[in-house]
Amino acid sequence: MAKKPSMIKKWLPYILGMAALILVIGTLWRPQPAAGPGSDQGTGDGKAFSVLIDAGHGGFDAGATGVSGVSEQLLNLQVAQQLQQVLQDRGIECFMTRTDESALGQSKDEDMKNRAQMIYQSPATVMVSIHMNSFPQDSTVSGPQVFYQEGSQEGEKLAKAIQGCLNELGGSRQASANDLMVLRSGNAPAVLVECGFITNPDEEAKLRDRNYQKKLAEAIADGLEAYCR
Repeated sequence: MAKKPSMIKKWLPYILGMAALILVIGTLWRPQPAAGPGSDQGTGDGKAFSVLIDAGHGGFDAGATGVSGVSEQLLNLQVAQQLQQVLQDRGIECFMTRTDESALGQSKDEDMKNRAQMIYQSPATVMVSIHMNSFPQDSTVSGPQVFYQEGSQEGEKLAKAIQGCLNELGGSRQASANDLMVLRSGNAPAVLVECGFITNPDEEAKLRDRNYQKKLAEAIADGLEAYCR
């Protein structure tokens, strides 16, 4: 009489087949990594968005000095506060790295480290850093300019959207790539806006004017909305 095959031998082909299938699936599928510093996630999907506003410099770090003697850090804060108000009036959530004239640390290194950490930990979907430009070699140079982190496609899109709106105020500059710590510190698309040259007497006078500051804020907000929605 022939011996009956054991249960293991009987089911062995099926077991091996299932193991091979699981191995193939495991090879093809990989979980998506979480976003980290310098990621390039877009937000232009029509969903609600929020903005982290970084007023550059502060306290002992006054930044550039205007022809009238005004400090860049003060103008940065004033424009940042105007932008915060404009965005909030439009129902857009805002976060600020600083809300007064104080620095974010006791030294430049500490300030930048704390600023970078705030940017990295922020839940905002986009980041805008506000600055004033300076070119003492030629007091006729003028116009706002927007910078984005080199290699960031979403940062470039955001910068171009804001630059286009700022140019409606009379400028003609183009958004440009750069490599700056505030631009590469977080997960969200980020730009740095140089609102104008405080070494140009006429432009500095405008940059100190609250009405013009509001126009700048509205132009930046228009660019943010054009990109995000």
